[in-house]
Amino acid sequence: MEAERGVTDRTTNAMEKIRLLLLTALACGLEICVAAGVTYVPPLLLEAGVEERYMTMVLGIGPVLALVFVPFISSASDNWSGGCGRRKPFILALSLGVVLGLLIISYSASIAHHFQSEHAFKVGLMIVGVGLLDFCGQSCFTPLEALVADTLREPERCVHAYAMYSLMTSAGGCVGYLLPTVDWSGTDLARRLGGQGQCLFAILIAVFLVSLAVTMWQARDLAAPSAKAGGGQAAAAAAAAALVPHGRAAVGHHSDVPLASSVGAGAASGGGGRREVVEVVVVTQSGGARCCRGCAERAGAGWRAAQHSGAAWWLRGGIVSFLVPDVYRSFLRMPHVLLRLCFAQLSSWMSIMTFMLFYTDFMGEGLYGGVPNAEAGSPGRLLYDEGVRMGSWGLFLQCCMSTVCSVGMDRLVTSLGGRGVYLASMGSFTLAMLVMCLSDSVALVTAMTALTGFGCSMLHTLPYTLTALYHQEREAFMFHKAKSDADAQRSEKPHGRESTALSAHAHKSHNGGPVLADRPSARTTPQQQQQQPQQQQQPPASQHATDHGRRGICMDMAILDSMLFLSQVVPSLCMGAIVETCGSVQAYVVCAAVLGLASLYLGTRVIFTKADLEHIRHLL
Repeated sequence: MEAERGVTDRTTNAMEKIRLLLLTALACGLEICVAAGVTYVPPLLLEAGVEERYMTMVLGIGPVLALVFVPFISSASDNWSGGCGRRKPFILALSLGVVLGLLIISYSASIAHHFQSEHAFKVGLMIVGVGLLDFCGQSCFTPLEALVADTLREPERCVHAYAMYSLMTSAGGCVGYLLPTVDWSGTDLARRLGGQGQCLFAILIAVFLVSLAVTMWQARDLAAPSAKAGGGQAAAAAAAAALVPHGRAAVGHHSDVPLASSVGAGAASGGGGRREVVEVVVVTQSGGARCCRGCAERAGAGWRAAQHSGAAWWLRGGIVSFLVPDVYRSFLRMPHVLLRLCFAQLSSWMSIMTFMLFYTDFMGEGLYGGVPNAEAGSPGRLLYDEGVRMGSWGLFLQCCMSTVCSVGMDRLVTSLGGRGVYLASMGSFTLAMLVMCLSDSVALVTAMTALTGFGCSMLHTLPYTLTALYHQEREAFMFHKAKSDADAQRSEKPHGRESTALSAHAHKSHNGGPVLADRPSARTTPQQQQQQPQQQQQPPASQHATDHGRRGICMDMAILDSMLFLSQVVPSLCMGAIVETCGSVQAYVVCAAVLGLASLYLGTRVIFTKADLEHIRHLL
């Protein structure tokens, strides 16, 4: 029996890994397209006559647009009530933008040939294609991350899912950086399509469409239910009443069936099988059941008005004006735990992006002593080009290291805990930057570059796992400073199942060493089950608590991704002036090291467990 059980467990684990591989396939396809496209585009822009100083501005269009529009897209995704689900319509729309961007870049010369101002049209089309590819590619990651959390509810499964997500992203980066180095011009496909570039982009489109189809086939995405006037609250309350007696957590756990059928199917399913993070009902200890809706829905587009303080209201026009209040409310009333995580995320990504964006320039000019502005073929230019090539190999090794770390990320979290992995990864990155500041050895600097892949892997895993944990235990983690002490005590009372905590050991310490460990509490007694519906009928303690109960996970992941976009924009604007003031490209690495130290400090303030909440609650 033990042998059969072991075989069954291994088979189940293997099937789970295959399922996660298929679910995150789109992350690999997106990263391949973005990495290969952005790598191959700069030479095309230079050949088209775009000056180098303007080329960096063109490459910055995508992150800036993503920084502005991704929160709006995520808010719309959280509130979407279409029959195709909340995430898939936005993923498909952004994927269409990726394909269009690749096609425009590939055939810009052929399209511009039909116009009188051929050169101007070619440059303009390439800029549009690059911006569309970069913006849609980077924006598509956010609803995909939310879709992963929607499909895999439990944080213990989420850490495996996001480790696989990081693995697929890193593997996609490796493939994306290598594809442009292959000479496709001698193949039959290149001769039929018109050359090296057309062949490369055709391969990218094919790979991307296959990965998109695989993820769409594997993922299960349900729409947010529409709260009709007078019936939405009752249906939500009925669904909540059906969920609680069956031993499901009262906070953040949702049925894997639509709202209309959740009551009837609850007993039949028994809580087993595959569950989804569908923002249907949020059962709170202080506020009954609430529908997770946006601030309003436009009638012409199938939107329905939501309830705010008992009254429905319409915004004045335009999709931006429709979304802005909800978006800015999410930013300004961010839960304290998410605020700490965002600060740590921003400093960590800024340190890594400050290093990555300017690493090849550091290698070519700093270590090799090349001159980037020298004439082609001159000794200074040759040295610079050689350094850039070596820097490209270093970034490739970084992707490989990130892939390896992603494979073992769940084991690292299990052994070191979430906090230990966070501090170890950013500590190794800071150490690598300090070594680069002091060493002139190309081999040692390249080895340190590979070491930075540990931090990249962690940043693609832990922050999103923590966000899923915060949304699973909303009443425990999504508190606000204005929350009363009585409400805080109510949020600490155990439900049918205790929160999943990031704790490295079986006991929970106040310094919070984290690992994902599911720790179910003792089953609730019949008396406790009778008390729970009474607790759910109590009014909310504060409007801020209501806002946090209504937050969608895609919106909060968009806030995390905005930290990544901001970390790409700020160094691009500031580092040029800093290097010019210092007179040395060594400033790139020094700034990355300083930001790495800041990320270590902010990482110690991230909330990983409920024990961490106890430690900081008296400070708020």
